[in-house]
Parts: sequence; C-alpha cells; structure tokens
Amino acid sequence: MYLFSLPPFEKVICFIHNPKTGGTSIVKKLQDELKYNNRDTIRNILKPMSTRAGQGEIRHMTYTGNIDTLHIAPHRSLTEYIDYLTTHGATLEVIQDKIVFLTVVRNPIERALSWARHRTWKRIQGTGGDPARSKKLLLEQIDNFIPSSLPQELFFKSEKYKFEINRENILMYESLAEDFSRFIVRNSTLAEKDIGQLPHENKTQIPFLYRELKNSHHRTLTATCHAIEKFEKTIFELFDYPKIPNVI
Repeated sequence: MYLFSLPPFEKVICFIHNPKTGGTSIVKKLQDELKYNNRDTIRNILKPMSTRAGQGEIRHMTYTGNIDTLHIAPHRSLTEYIDYLTTHGATLEVIQDKIVFLTVVRNPIERALSWARHRTWKRIQGTGGDPARSKKLLLEQIDNFIPSSLPQELFFKSEKYKFEINRENILMYESLAEDFSRFIVRNSTLAEKDIGQLPHENKTQIPFLYRELKNSHHRTLTATCHAIEKFEKTIFELFDYPKIPNVI
C-alpha cells in the first residue's frame, strides 16, 4: 500500500495496487514525477493516528528511495489495509475523513491473460520462441489464475468494514490516463497541464503468442474464461465489461 499527499495537503491518497492493472505506472508517476509523497506531510495529515505505543506517529512507515510504504505487501485487499491501519491506531473516522482510497480495475479476462503472460515470461523466453511450447506454458499458467488471485471486488470493497471506495476513485485500465488525470484534478489543486502522461511500466511483450492465444478456441482457455466470468461476476456487471465473444 502506498501513501501520497497532494496539494493542498489536506488528505492522504492511499493507492491499493490491484495486480496487472497499470498500478506500477501510477506509483512511478506519483513518486518520481509528481513527487507528492512527503513523509512529514502524511504524518501531519494523519496526526490523530497513533501507534499502539501511543507515540502519536506512524512508526510502522518506512522510507525506501522516494516512497513511503507501509509494512504490508502490495496486492492485498482493502479489508487487509484497513485492518493494518486500525491495528496501528487509526480510527475508522480518521480513515474515512483523511484518506482518499484509489484503485484500478481491468477487464477480468484481459487481466488474467496479462497475469499469465507476466508469470511465464522468463520460461517462455527459454523456449527459443517456439509458439507451440510457449502457448502450452501460458495455458497452464492461466489455468492457475483463479486459485492464485483475489477477485478485483476485494480491492475496492470491504464487507467487514461495510466500506467501499467511491466509484469515481476506481479507475479503469482501459482509460487509465484520462481517469488518472481526472482523479488528480478532482483531489488536488493541480491542473491537467501539471500532470502530463503516465509512464508505461511492466509491459511484457509476447506479440506473436498473445495474438494467437486471443484468437484461439482452445478448450482449456475457453473453460477458464467462463470460470473467470463467474469469479469476477461483480466486475463484469458494475463496469459493463464485454465477455468472451468480444474479447477472445
């Protein structure tokens, strides 16, 4: 989980990184280009938050390079992040009043393909570019997607805390640059001209294989895609994403 402060420095932006949705580009933009991750400012904004030792500061925040990162791995659910914050002294009132949560969603089937591609990239490189062997590796990995992943709904909704990120703060991967710019303008005194373009990060390219796979009617892929539709039913309904016929 990443925390940032934006002018006029009255709120904290908490970015919850849903994997394979362009989150690395957002973090890089905020930390390296906009540089709004001032540790003291964040602590000042969250002043009511204290540690269990009662020392009145976020002791469990570390500084690595240019970014303040809480001691919790990325790609965790919204509930896990709120658990962490409340465990370390933040009340739900402070969280609701001072933190603006931000996350990104993506067409579930495209996200699953990207996830599988990312996890098999080095192994695919070792095939010497053999499309048949590469495709087999990718199909094996995409079949592991559901047992290895969280539904995207958990990155913006917490049943435990009866809390949900505002719909306008859930960006869509397919229009990420525009949605991100609107989010920054809406939550700061920055103008669109101050923001610039999002960097392109973690772009794993296997073009010959990806095109072939998307046009494939392979039984394993089709069955997995139907399973993903059930797994991500909420996302398809809330964000009106096309299903298999329009994607594969």
